Amino acid sequence: MLWLPAAPRKARTRSGRIFAEFFQSPVFSIRAPLLAAIQVESDNQEDAESDEELEAELSSDDLDDLEGEASLDIDDIAPEEPPRKRRKTEKKRPVVIADLGPPPTPRWPPGPGPSEAGPQASSCGPGAWAPASCGCLVTAQLPVEQGSYRAGMPTKTEFRGAKKARGLDDFLRMGFQLIKWNGINGMPLLDSSGRIFAVLAGRPNTVAYALVIQQAFAVVVAAAAARAASGTPVAAHRRGLYAAVTVGLSYGQGQTAPCVLGSEYPELAEQLTNHDAFQEIASFGSSMLAFWAPRLYQYYRRYNAKLDEKLHQPRPFARSVFSAATFNLGPWVWTFKHRDVLNLPFGWCAITALGNFDPTKGGHLVLWDLRMVVEFPPGATILIPSATLVHSNTPVSKHEHRASFTQYTAGGLFRYVDNDFRTEAQLASEDPALYERRLGEKESRYEEGMGLWSSLDELVQRAEALEIDGQLE
Repeated sequence: MLWLPAAPRKARTRSGRIFAEFFQSPVFSIRAPLLAAIQVESDNQEDAESDEELEAELSSDDLDDLEGEASLDIDDIAPEEPPRKRRKTEKKRPVVIADLGPPPTPRWPPGPGPSEAGPQASSCGPGAWAPASCGCLVTAQLPVEQGSYRAGMPTKTEFRGAKKARGLDDFLRMGFQLIKWNGINGMPLLDSSGRIFAVLAGRPNTVAYALVIQQAFAVVVAAAAARAASGTPVAAHRRGLYAAVTVGLSYGQGQTAPCVLGSEYPELAEQLTNHDAFQEIASFGSSMLAFWAPRLYQYYRRYNAKLDEKLHQPRPFARSVFSAATFNLGPWVWTFKHRDVLNLPFGWCAITALGNFDPTKGGHLVLWDLRMVVEFPPGATILIPSATLVHSNTPVSKHEHRASFTQYTAGGLFRYVDNDFRTEAQLASEDPALYERRLGEKESRYEEGMGLWSSLDELVQRAEALEIDGQLE
């Protein structure tokens, strides 16, 4: 700290304070000690200024204009803090699949071949409609929020121990029913009213579709390798400990308009979405919704038509009615116990299993509300109301590989259309009459939504009618 004595003759400033006369003296100069004192102070700072910067800041013209007290503390004259230097951030390299390579050889057979399965063992064949459930579930009591655009939020007790890894033996000890399934034959799940609320849809029993599944798995393996090579840590999410790539449209959680889901790996998401194999799988999942729940399928189509005119943002798959999809890359995808509460509560989510694993030992789909464990072979597709049904998977072993591909639609998109492409707050302000009408519809919407599901008798009659007309072969 540097102290300067006051001059004998006390000059005063306009404020009445004593001014040091020697500051203006042509003989005495404080330039050198001032520079030395500030240099010592600067040496202790993280961003020290250079001598050239100090020389520029403390020019003789500036010193001539100084006004201060007779006893001047140099610590009180702090130089202006220089702007912090911006850190140079490296441009993030895109994560892409550089070399796909040949499809991996399946370790486990995907299911019986055409000669073993029989002529009616097809996911669309009316002769393979043995129900997988006893019809005990009261779907009207599943958790749904008023308005039925989203499911009820989970309670603390509902998902207690949700992240615990449980194998098949654990569930059998808990009294769960094991459903053995070859992944080909269609098996509907019936509720207490005889309605099909979910379905083990299976897969086409053809060589061509088996190749599609192998190609999709090869792409997922390559995508997982590309993501791992990038060094990017797996983002935490509530469904499990695995990397996921999400595409499509979303609406909800405070959004004022639908938007495209952001992806941490946009280039990788584009490659996966545009691949022919996933285009085929997406189309098959959508066609199974059309087959097993034709009225629900038409409901999706009507809303999509209105939304497409307004947004001009295409869904990720042109031949699918679902608005969003997720690629769960693996290598050991098993989901925690959860519900996807933002999806349409009476709508369905299409889940396709991919990988090399033994479906009799791991990778099962667990339906907690039904106390049911379902064998879920690679290549098979299952459709469930994922917003209201609690579900999870059993893990596969470390020497196996499991991935999955899911399609779904946010319930908020349907609300956005019903509100004439506005939020509820905007609707209440701009069109109170329509707002009151929509409020009145909330009480019955879930019941009407369940009415879009079909019974087995309806599907049989529909299939027979199509067969007579020559539309079903």
